[in-house]
Amino acid sequence: MPEIVEHRNQALSQLHLSIVSGCLVQTISTLLGVAAGWYTVQPPVPEKVVIKDVFPVVSGGLWGAGLGFALALIVVNRKLRELKDGRF
Repeated sequence: MPEIVEHRNQALSQLHLSIVSGCLVQTISTLLGVAAGWYTVQPPVPEKVVIKDVFPVVSGGLWGAGLGFALALIVVNRKLRELKDGRF
């Protein structure tokens, strides 16, 4: 019985690490989307920072969040498949 508990704890630990990795991927992707939207709105002159339109920033953030969510699902799904097959 302790072997089964050890195996379960190790599998849950692996799953936890993949969920944290997925969240990190989603956060970075969202921030990169916001940065891309910010870059499209800002003028090339660095001394004047004025947001003319907020839509590209929000749109970039949403695209980044969507892409990050898809990547996070792929990471977690791959780890679940590995755990289901018994390979970890």
